[in-house]
Amino acid sequence: DTEQTESAIFGEINYQATENLSVTLGARFYEYEVESSSAVDFPIYNTLFEGAGPTEVNLAFDTIKAKDDGSLFKFNASYQFSDDVMGYATISEGFRIGGSNGVAACPDDVAESGFQNVCALPDEALYEPDTTTNYELGFKSTWFSNQLHFNAAVFMVEWDNAQVAGATFYGQQPITSNAATAESSGIEISSRAMLSDSIIAYATYAYTNA
Repeated sequence: DTEQTESAIFGEINYQATENLSVTLGARFYEYEVESSSAVDFPIYNTLFEGAGPTEVNLAFDTIKAKDDGSLFKFNASYQFSDDVMGYATISEGFRIGGSNGVAACPDDVAESGFQNVCALPDEALYEPDTTTNYELGFKSTWFSNQLHFNAAVFMVEWDNAQVAGATFYGQQPITSNAATAESSGIEISSRAMLSDSIIAYATYAYTNA
């Protein structure tokens, strides 16, 4: 059983610095709390080797809690070079909340117990939030009386505490765990051309190095 509570306050402010330059600032302040209760039993094993009844199931629920709070920020500047060409730059942050994997914690003597178990070690029970810092520089444009659209952007994403799929050491239960860092960068280009009143052609290209 898992209960998750999340709250946040967020907003953006836009400032028209000049006739051509627009600046946007954004922020998000958040907090969350996760409470998870779980248990595991081995009725077949306990019936055969521990003297339990054939229909007996014993569940001792264990509760695990996780909470965190933080802030995210965004900056964007766009410049209108002409009525048909606009350039922009953006720096923003993102995150996913952490939480519980919903697997009961291992007993202290799990390594010496000598029987099968399905449980989470201390670093497997919970996983932390992961965050990204995103950078993007690009432009949008139209040409020939709006008959050709051409947009392009370069970007880089820095990923910290990445949430990845894993498994518990005892019982191989699927869990989410945190890796270290990752980075992704690339370029995206898109275009649209009105070749005639009836024919529209599109061309796109993207390259990513992660």
